[in-house]
Amino acid sequence: RSLLAGGAAEPIHFWYGARSVSDTPYRHEFEALAARYANFRWQLVVSEASGGSADAAVGAAADVPTGLVHESAQQALLRLEPDPGACDFYVCGPPAMLSATRSMLKQLGVEEERVAFDDFKL
Repeated sequence: RSLLAGGAAEPIHFWYGARSVSDTPYRHEFEALAARYANFRWQLVVSEASGGSADAAVGAAADVPTGLVHESAQQALLRLEPDPGACDFYVCGPPAMLSATRSMLKQLGVEEERVAFDDFKL
């Protein structure tokens, strides 16, 4: 939010992993930010297949990928990026996700200085 409010013009991609669509906090806030800022894109990735009544109640979309968020981001976004090592990353989540994501970024040539992270220590 700070980057956007401060006038950042570069593309900002926000990938969020949740168990299901109904388990996604701040979903409406992300949608509002995407509607307000042309350079902000967000993508929800769920780890459990949708189709439950709770997801149906919140309007689970067919275009929400299922799987691990870092793998989805790599397949759908980072593989198209000509130089991932020139991008900055902020990663937060549980230790296993952080480890997998940081390892993936390292394999893509992203230096550790370009990766800020918070460990949820769940």
